Amino acid sequence: MATLRELTAEFGFFQQELIDAGGEISPEIETRLAYFEQSLATKTDSIAYVMDRLEGEAEYWKTKAAEMQKLSKSFANAHERIKDGVKHAMRAMGATEIKGDGQTFTLSDSRKKLVINEPSKVPGCYMREVVSREIVKGDIEDDLKKGLLVPGCTLEPVYTLRVKYSVKK
Repeated sequence: MATLRELTAEFGFFQQELIDAGGEISPEIETRLAYFEQSLATKTDSIAYVMDRLEGEAEYWKTKAAEMQKLSKSFANAHERIKDGVKHAMRAMGATEIKGDGQTFTLSDSRKKLVINEPSKVPGCYMREVVSREIVKGDIEDDLKKGLLVPGCTLEPVYTLRVKYSVKK
């Protein structure tokens, strides 16, 4: 069975032979075309099977990744709750250090953290106007479709591969 790359090359040879023969289909070209069509049909079914399996695998691992992400977040949240609990207990006891057999917790002052409880009450002198520019892709597409030139932009063809089931007759 030929690979997809080999079939593509075979089709290229077939096209060239057809061009060289002035569009005439010789018995040799007809034989080659029959082989190409048979190989392509077999390869199409195989490729569709592989694509279906890969799509299933991708969905499986996407689901697994989401589950692992949730699990990771659970562990991270538990870690933070325990750490906050230790800090709270040490502050309540007035302790700056707690020693265990192999570990020592040390509580020290850090840089103060800004908390904005009511943003609407913050004076204007602490505000900054932020202006941003963004490309309006829809307008560019419309102009390009009208045949206008937009520097730095082009419309490129996009090809969609659809797979449908067919039954041999």
